[in-house]
Amino acid sequence: MSTPCFPRAVVAGAAGGFGRAFRALLAAHGSVVTGTDRLPPEGPGDHWFVADAAAPPPALLTELSRTDVLVLCLPEAALYPALEPLVGALPAGALVVDTTSVKSRYAAIAAGIRPDVELLSLEPMFAPDVGFAGQHVIAIPLRDGPRTAAFRPLLQSTGAQVTELSADEHDRHAAAAQVAVHAALLAYAATLRRPGHHGPGGPSTPPQRALMALLARIVTRDPGTYWHIQRDNPYGAEARAVVRDALTALDETVARNDRGGFDALLADTAAAFGPDLAPMVELSDEIVRSARAHKELSQAAGDAP
Repeated sequence: MSTPCFPRAVVAGAAGGFGRAFRALLAAHGSVVTGTDRLPPEGPGDHWFVADAAAPPPALLTELSRTDVLVLCLPEAALYPALEPLVGALPAGALVVDTTSVKSRYAAIAAGIRPDVELLSLEPMFAPDVGFAGQHVIAIPLRDGPRTAAFRPLLQSTGAQVTELSADEHDRHAAAAQVAVHAALLAYAATLRRPGHHGPGGPSTPPQRALMALLARIVTRDPGTYWHIQRDNPYGAEARAVVRDALTALDETVARNDRGGFDALLADTAAAFGPDLAPMVELSDEIVRSARAHKELSQAAGDAP
């Protein structure tokens, strides 16, 4: 049996979705994985510390002193108080991996704690229950080295599509991919509270049900994640302004009865897709078919005796 790339690993926030995912990934590649979380493990806990990551017990510090990779799957509020005590206990040359949503702030703080450890910042662009296969992961090598190079194949083995960016490039991209998208969905949510709205169980279109399904996903997940995406991204205000200005421009186009301007808006939007337009049309057809099938199943269930 070949020697694992990371003989010993520690995952902080090990009881969460991504904590479980990275524990499984590292264990599958031969690592002895120690988990730490405020919560107890779901299964056997031979390598587990129930602890506050910001105040690690001596036995956890001992384990950290001989670990090869520390994976931080902590919410933002818990991450920053834990950085110095956890990273400070690592041996020189260890790799620190994080899954923060906003990278510029993390990059500045993490770089000032230890100059002799590698730093690889990841953002899985999906919720952990979706799984890695076929999804996008952004990787930001903040301080590269041999262990960072060894971690890349582990990520690729999941079937994820890994893209490397700088911290600033990530935050600019995330402002469009996350801040603006979530803001637009939350703006649409205001219509749910207007008189006359019947919800997905009433008369509704497949696109409307698709939007409502995305909203339902947001409001049933950890609100802290979405809050930090909106508040902490340095380009967040700019992204929300783009959404706001686009709605204002559409309103003005309609108020002027400017059909030509509206047609130009749709044409410009289609052109912005480039070669991705046809695949996105296929995806939209799949979503609409799924929304229609869900509607039919819901109606059948409601009609059942």
